Amino acid sequence: MVSLVRFFLIILVLTTFAGCGIRLVSHHRMPNNGLIQVIDSDTLIYEVNGKAPLIDSVSNGTSGDSTSFLIKGNQIEIYVGQLQPGINNIDCLVHCGKRKFYIHDRIYKVSDIVPTEVIPSDVQFLPHDTSSFTQGLVYWNNALYESTGLTGQSKLYKIDPATGNILAEARIDSAFFGEGLTALNDHLWQLTWKNGKVQIFDFHLNLIRQLSYKREGWGLTSCGDLLLASDGSESIYFLNASNLEVERELVVYDNKGVISFINELEYVDGEIWANVLGQDYVIVIDEKSGKVNKRIDFKHLINRQKYSDAGPLNGIAYNKTNNLIYFTGKNWPFLIVWAPFFAD
Repeated sequence: MVSLVRFFLIILVLTTFAGCGIRLVSHHRMPNNGLIQVIDSDTLIYEVNGKAPLIDSVSNGTSGDSTSFLIKGNQIEIYVGQLQPGINNIDCLVHCGKRKFYIHDRIYKVSDIVPTEVIPSDVQFLPHDTSSFTQGLVYWNNALYESTGLTGQSKLYKIDPATGNILAEARIDSAFFGEGLTALNDHLWQLTWKNGKVQIFDFHLNLIRQLSYKREGWGLTSCGDLLLASDGSESIYFLNASNLEVERELVVYDNKGVISFINELEYVDGEIWANVLGQDYVIVIDEKSGKVNKRIDFKHLINRQKYSDAGPLNGIAYNKTNNLIYFTGKNWPFLIVWAPFFAD
């Protein structure tokens, strides 16, 4: 008899608490990893069920800020637009009268835009020095300028954009590994990889001065009076050119998540074009949101069997006057010249 009473008490307790708790009602978790995939316009909704009273407050919210949550009766709403691209951890304590409920979730924010796939056609080819380990490319004052890498072998080149012929060249400090290159304030700005320096040259390739820089140098471009730099992560940094301090950080992502190994950069009419390390495509990024709008595929333009020593695509330069964009890669035998006209 005692055993039977205990059995019914256990059933009563389990039945009572089975209907209590807090659950996610707006989305499903991914079966392989438990992540909750969302886009900017989504709202996450959690609901307290059972006989618990209405929600009083939420503490320890997103980024430690409880105002990130909107309480509506027995529900909590979280606007996804406030979250960063990629993985976000949500840990909070929900207060309902004398009851407390915990939320521990991992939110995976992706873009709501599926990038348009573009295959360049009607391209032209110019010769390119196959010894050039290209790290940066920029068009300025009717000339192309190229930065090459490898410690002890790094150079700057001035190139005729009509023929591909080298007009001038200069070696940089043999201790440096040259990286991204851009033009700003009538000077050339060059990153170095792990040397902690930004080098500034005139357009005759004479070194003017050096600035200290605390990140790895990868890609570089400019927008207005700002420098835009990458460091091999998923971020692009908008830098104050006077002190190289970060004024804004932009995380790059598409409909599958964040994109790491962002490399060479070029600013093109409100968008950032970027190489991705090891890939033969260029991604086109919205400068405000970080979302990838287009993916431009170049793999059909280089015969990897014929040019087995050619490295990945790396180098983008924009001639705004003639609406031409130049591309090349590490140790590539040619420059690609293309006039893109996108049909939105």
